[in-house]
Amino acid sequence: QVLVVDDVDVDRAILRKIFEEDYGVLEAGDGLEALQVLEANPDVALIMLDIIMPKMDGLEFLECIKKDERFQKIPVIVNSQVGEEKNEVNALELGADDFITKPYNLSVIRQRVHNLITKNVLERKQMERNLQETSERLETLIETVPGGIGIFEVGEKVSCQFFNDGLSSML
Repeated sequence: QVLVVDDVDVDRAILRKIFEEDYGVLEAGDGLEALQVLEANPDVALIMLDIIMPKMDGLEFLECIKKDERFQKIPVIVNSQVGEEKNEVNALELGADDFITKPYNLSVIRQRVHNLITKNVLERKQMERNLQETSERLETLIETVPGGIGIFEVGEKVSCQFFNDGLSSML
């Protein structure tokens, strides 16, 4: 899904038309509304973000989501009017992945969105494979160690998070 955040109805309609053939499109009219949409739809693959909006502008929204672990990895393409280089620099400093200007070039937008989503998905899959492989190696190592291994969490109560067969037979 792509989240389009823009206070101008016509701009949201243009972006919706560009993306609806390939992606589910969610919309928000300002940064506050966009935060609510993200809370309800945490599986958003990319955010198209206008900078100048009422209530919460794009830079404030960007700063907010980049501090939130749940949303900080979502790629963000910021869009604004030609000649707003200061906003472009600010957005990139806050963690935006790309910047496009209005009026929109259909083929450029589609390709940039496709590239960012593909890169993000491939990176996530690679991280999941690496984590799985590391977990399997660790489990093999733990099971082959002579003696017992246990992992305990100490808080108000002590709880055993993990133990191997060696510890089980010892106890």
